[in-house]
Amino acid sequence: MPPQGQSVGLAFEDVVLLTRVLTELPAEMALEERFVRWEELRRPRVDASHRQAARISEGVREISWWWNIIREWMYWFFLGLFKMHSDDAFLYDVSTVPL
Repeated sequence: MPPQGQSVGLAFEDVVLLTRVLTELPAEMALEERFVRWEELRRPRVDASHRQAARISEGVREISWWWNIIREWMYWFFLGLFKMHSDDAFLYDVSTVPL
């Protein structure tokens, strides 16, 4: 499960994209085909989020709780100082994904 509320964001994206797949694709397309298409569209983003969560979890397990607290504070410091967080995560709009 992705940390820091990412799973909620992924769930909202799932709802929006699934709604679009069910309503905007050609009417002749079978329901099974629509779900396959939805899976094709979602899988890369979900897998990337899962890999990120696994990396974060692995890093937390390898260090003591004290170093984890220091690392968390340093993360926010460097995030604000160098803007290391990718803007792509904030600019992603599931409603514009080509079906």
